[in-house]
Amino acid sequence: MVIGSPLWPDGADWPAAMRLRNTARAEILHYCGEPDARRTTHRDARRA
Repeated sequence: MVIGSPLWPDGADWPAAMRLRNTARAEILHYCGEPDARRTTHRDARRA
């Protein structure tokens, strides 16, 4: 298990929330050892 540094939003609006989400997601993907499901196509999933 990896506990990263705290992440904070850089604003109080919706775009800041989305940037925080994307930053957290990227950090999780960096350590989880799994591919980014957003970059996997349905064709790729059928091949597995």
